[in-house]
Amino acid sequence: MADRLAAAGAHVTVTDPKAVNHAWRRYPRLRFETSTGRALEGAELVLLLTEWDEYRQLSPSAAGGLVRRRVVLDARNVLDADAWRAGGWVVRGLGTNAGMPTGGAAPATTAPATDRVPASRAR
Repeated sequence: MADRLAAAGAHVTVTDPKAVNHAWRRYPRLRFETSTGRALEGAELVLLLTEWDEYRQLSPSAAGGLVRRRVVLDARNVLDADAWRAGGWVVRGLGTNAGMPTGGAAPATTAPATDRVPASRAR
C-alpha cells in the first residue's frame, strides 16, 4: 500500500519495529524511519497496517501532538477508536461502520500528497 501511495505522488514515511531495517531495499522510493514518533511528525494521514503492540499502545494525545491532521485509518481495527476520537481524531477502520455518518454514504475526501504511513509492506 505504501509503495502504491508513493507511486501516486504521496510523500510516504514508513516505520515498522520488525521490518524497517530491511524493507528499504525492497521499496527504495519510500522514506523509512525507525522511530514511530519521527514517522508521525507532520503527517496528514496515518495508516495503521500492522498489529504491533507499539502501535496499539500509542497515545492518541501524544500522537496528536506530532501530526498535522488527526486522521487515522486503522486497517487492522486494533486501536480503541472511542479513545482516539475523544483525543480529537477522525478514525476509520476497514470493514467497519465506525465513524461513518448515519444514512450510509461515506463523506468524500481526498488524501493530500504529504501522507506519512507508520507501517511496512516488507514481509
